[in-house]
Amino acid sequence: MYYRIDAIDSWFFRNAAPFDAGVNTYGKSIFPPFPSVYAGALRNCAVPIPNPNSLKNTFARRLKIGWNGIIIDKHMLYPLPLDLYITKSDDEKFIAHEMVISSAAGSSFPLPYFLKSPTELKKPPHISGGAYVDENVIKAYLNAQSSDYSVYSLEDYFSEETHIGIRIDPLSGTVADGQFYQQTLITPKNNIRQCSLAIETSGIEIPEKSIVHIGGDGKLGVISRIGENLSLPDPPSIENDSCFKLYFATPAIFEKGWLPGWINRENMTGIFTHKKHSVRVKLLSAVVGKPVAIGGFGVDKDKDKNKNKDKDKDKICPREMRYAVPAGSVYYFKLLSGSMTDVIRLFHKKCISDYRETLGFHYEKMDRLRYCSRGFGYSLVGSIGKNQRGEVHNV
Repeated sequence: MYYRIDAIDSWFFRNAAPFDAGVNTYGKSIFPPFPSVYAGALRNCAVPIPNPNSLKNTFARRLKIGWNGIIIDKHMLYPLPLDLYITKSDDEKFIAHEMVISSAAGSSFPLPYFLKSPTELKKPPHISGGAYVDENVIKAYLNAQSSDYSVYSLEDYFSEETHIGIRIDPLSGTVADGQFYQQTLITPKNNIRQCSLAIETSGIEIPEKSIVHIGGDGKLGVISRIGENLSLPDPPSIENDSCFKLYFATPAIFEKGWLPGWINRENMTGIFTHKKHSVRVKLLSAVVGKPVAIGGFGVDKDKDKNKNKDKDKDKICPREMRYAVPAGSVYYFKLLSGSMTDVIRLFHKKCISDYRETLGFHYEKMDRLRYCSRGFGYSLVGSIGKNQRGEVHNV
């Protein structure tokens, strides 16, 4: 089921930088928020679960988050795939173009191939708020139907506002020492189009038109049901291909940094298995953005009831900081064994992220926990671009 979240006023999704009184006084907001933000928001507005003390019936175990991101008038926006480069047209519009793939032989690049723009570019154009593409572009991109795509600036739909806060000393009537701060807030531009967050979730029940606390500073939103028919792209027709790519629509936390934990660092091959489906692949190339730090706060039950007077209350604790591959990153693979049908079943519209909250990177029951249930690493399978096929299919 898909839900949209509309801001009542503004939002504050703080990044991982310290924000302490008198020391670090600037709170920078990131947008869109990381998938982990939604779990806390949904916990506060979901219908209570019957018999919640059962280990198999807890909120954490039942909640499943899939795609999450931005919608504009019920149309999804996706982070720009990083294997595209951007230019500006004569009419001042941003256009993304397909990169070319080249052999990395003789270089220090850890993979057989790397991607680059076909010509030397001057400083790439700056896109305020980040570069995004709409659902029609992402469908064409995954099917390699074009080499040029329209790009949108997130600043066209959401704005940043800087707010200043102080604390007055009641004795002196002046600003208390160390109690001055600034923070950036996110406000949707809803003058012409409705700009919202959206999330795919299952396992819990959410009342229609609920008020939800989301992000920091007690900011509010209205969550409402969209339905099940948002236009997530269908898989491409790659049954006869030997190579494919994975595009990540949300950040992914991998055990080996930029490299998925199931890929062998020595030969860049790996086996991905779930239930009766299995494929063996070789990683050919990757275009990965700057890592993003993911921290925040989460709910932790205090199990030591003898020491905790408020033993029935949830404790808010900081999460361990993790670095993630950013949304938009793209990985190129060659299929060594298995079928492309298995590739689609294993990877398309699945959350491929190694880390599991409270369990870390190593956990039992791998088959049940094969996919991340918190929306990290939401992947889409794509066809290799027309200008790249000759090079990679000769591997």
